[in-house]
Amino acid sequence: MNFRARRQFAALLVLAIILGAAGLIFWRSFVHEETCTDGRLNQDEEGVDCGGACVSCLVKNRKEPEVRWARATSARAGAYDAVAEVRNPNDRVAARRIDYEFRLMDGAGNIAARQRGRSFLYARELAHFAEFGIRATSTVSRVEFSVLDADWIVSGALRPDIIAAERAYAVEDRDGARMSAVRALLQNRSLRDMADLRVIALALDGNGNMLGANGTEISEMRSDDSLPLIFSWPLVFGAPVESIIIEARPKRFGPGSP
Repeated sequence: MNFRARRQFAALLVLAIILGAAGLIFWRSFVHEETCTDGRLNQDEEGVDCGGACVSCLVKNRKEPEVRWARATSARAGAYDAVAEVRNPNDRVAARRIDYEFRLMDGAGNIAARQRGRSFLYARELAHFAEFGIRATSTVSRVEFSVLDADWIVSGALRPDIIAAERAYAVEDRDGARMSAVRALLQNRSLRDMADLRVIALALDGNGNMLGANGTEISEMRSDDSLPLIFSWPLVFGAPVESIIIEARPKRFGPGSP
């Protein structure tokens, strides 16, 4: 190759490098790799960045849990029982894991106690999350509740059909002391045997204020079984009990009721 040919080759090589670099810059500027976070409807997506290879559109477009109320009652000196009523407004989306936190506030707005917990929510479920015996540094006047994190999935599972029949409240005398007691008959109406159930009982006054909260655990309950329960408090409530909530749920998210 003579000198002139070498110069022409070098010039063409430089031009090719320049054009290649310009093409790369153009591609990076105007042509995007298809991902599930690019804000575009591509791949096999059903909606923008959802469906197909991406997260379900039902999960992506879900509604957040609704906290209906959060309250606490004194369990003993310096300790409180806290309960939150939470609703999942989604039809086909469940949270198989929910991490939450109670914050118990005193009259000055200071945090007297924090307590974290974990639960779940079936689709369209109204549930009560409870934490018992929370130690507080001062007198609690109000409660804040928040969902910290959740693992959402598409699910048609329903809460097992377990009800509390024959609910009744009474003031009872035991060993010379007067106590508040709630009695009920727990019935497993689902078609499968259930294991590791957590049962909570709430006593409410006529305005929906929580007078007392209590809980127990059941290791096994066969289909069509009935089980008498009693929840007691070592005091007489300061207002009449107008309603009783008794809720039995598995400790962990599962297939639910058939």
